[in-house]
Amino acid sequence: MVRCRGAKVEPLIALSAPRIVRCGDFGHETVVKILTNMLCAVQDCAMGEVMMIAKKCGVDLKLLLILIQMPLLHISSHQT
Repeated sequence: MVRCRGAKVEPLIALSAPRIVRCGDFGHETVVKILTNMLCAVQDCAMGEVMMIAKKCGVDLKLLLILIQMPLLHISSHQT
């Protein structure tokens, strides 16, 4: 997400960004960034709850993590 516009800046940004996404009017990129950060935080909290429940139930946490990372479940925030 980029604030700058202009033919001179885009080639420089493209060197470090594989994809440039325009988010709309000025300031929208900040809103989008905050919302995606908020979504990641909520997913992290949910993941903590899932792992705690699994631990209390005696589930193998390493196995659970492997299953969560499988493409079939496609939980994108925990792919890396």
